[in-house]
Amino acid sequence: MTVDMSLAAGGPVPGADAGLLTSIARRFNARTLAIGLVVTAALVVVGGMGLIVQVWDAPMQTKLTRLVDTAVTGAFILIAVLVADSLTERGAPRAMTYAIAIVVAAFIGAIVGWYVRLAFGLTFRGPPSGATAGPLLNTAHRIASM
Repeated sequence: MTVDMSLAAGGPVPGADAGLLTSIARRFNARTLAIGLVVTAALVVVGGMGLIVQVWDAPMQTKLTRLVDTAVTGAFILIAVLVADSLTERGAPRAMTYAIAIVVAAFIGAIVGWYVRLAFGLTFRGPPSGATAGPLLNTAHRIASM
C-alpha cells in the first residue's frame, strides 16, 4: 500500500511512502536496538575515553561531558544506519547511502550533543594537575567550554 505524500506543488516526495516508513519501523525491534545500544555503548566508551590519553586524568565532569557528547552522536548514527538499511533494501546505492547517512548523523549528533550537555550543565574542565596541552587543543577547549 502506497500513501500519496505529495508536496503542495504537486510533486511526490521520493521514497516517502508507507512502505519505507514500515520498513524503517520494522528495524526498531527490541533485539536490534539492544545489540545496537551495546555496540554503541562500547564504542562510546572507547571513542570518548579510551583513545584520548588526556581524558584519563581529566576531572569526572569532563569525562561525563565527553560521554554525553559521544553517546548522543552514536545514537544518531545508529538510527541513521537503520534508515540506510531500509533505503538500500529498496534499491538505493549502498556506499553513497551509508556515507551520507553517517556523515549527516554525525553532524546533527554533534550539534544536538552540544545542547544536551549544556542542558545538563556539563562543561569541560582542565586536568587537575593544571597542565596544559598545545595551543590548538587549548583553543578547542575554550570553544567547548562556552
